[in-house]
Amino acid sequence: MNKLLLTLALCFFGTASVSAQEAAPVITELRAVLADAGTGFQSYLGELIETDSASGVIYYKSRHNPQASISAHYLIENNKTKHRFYLIRYDIKALDEMQLRIMTVMTQKYMDELNAMVKTTRFDGRDYKNEEGANVTELKDKSGQNILDYQSDGEQQTIIVYGTGGH
Repeated sequence: MNKLLLTLALCFFGTASVSAQEAAPVITELRAVLADAGTGFQSYLGELIETDSASGVIYYKSRHNPQASISAHYLIENNKTKHRFYLIRYDIKALDEMQLRIMTVMTQKYMDELNAMVKTTRFDGRDYKNEEGANVTELKDKSGQNILDYQSDGEQQTIIVYGTGGH
């Protein structure tokens, strides 16, 4: 059963992006989040989770959190700067073998999309290791504003999309 499900998932991810007009669902979702960044992710802003008054950070659920998803979606707002960030987080440690295989395909789809964005010459990208040792792929627009960070450390993969104001 797991092999059948994996085969169907791989076929879905593979065939969903055959043409330039069609993209894998994770890429369609990422493009929609990026398109909403200029509004501070208003269409995604969901229920308040927590307010940290000491740091001025407010955490929200996303209205869009796919059912049966292997990811969690959140919005974070710095109350002091009013900057918002949209997070898509994959907890790699919690995935079973089949989900890890799917995640491998999804990771490649994300990297292909980020590389395609850089090739448009509207964005600059770079790869580096952050202070915690995570691999980071960073995308900035030509004015130097952060657009997106893709972070991976073996335990988690996190996509941070910067909303109004960047960081």
